[in-house]
Amino acid sequence: MQRYNTSIVCYHNIILRRKLGGNNETQIYKCEMQGSKSKYAAKVREVLRNPELSKQVFKEMYNEFILVQNLKHPNIVEYKYLVR
Repeated sequence: MQRYNTSIVCYHNIILRRKLGGNNETQIYKCEMQGSKSKYAAKVREVLRNPELSKQVFKEMYNEFILVQNLKHPNIVEYKYLVR
């Protein structure tokens, strides 16, 4: 059985530093975790005042997170955490 790193962290533990890019739905930021010196890139999708859409978006991002856990390639970004 494949074991996935399904670490889900709180948004309040992420410090967004600088916007790196994005599109209409998703923004990418350089960031770090509170209490850590490690640098990360955060993919951010913001869903305001719509609980049903929020659930759908989280499910899509979770499925992407799980899928990418099995992909190992120099051109594919490694997903470390899923932030809710």
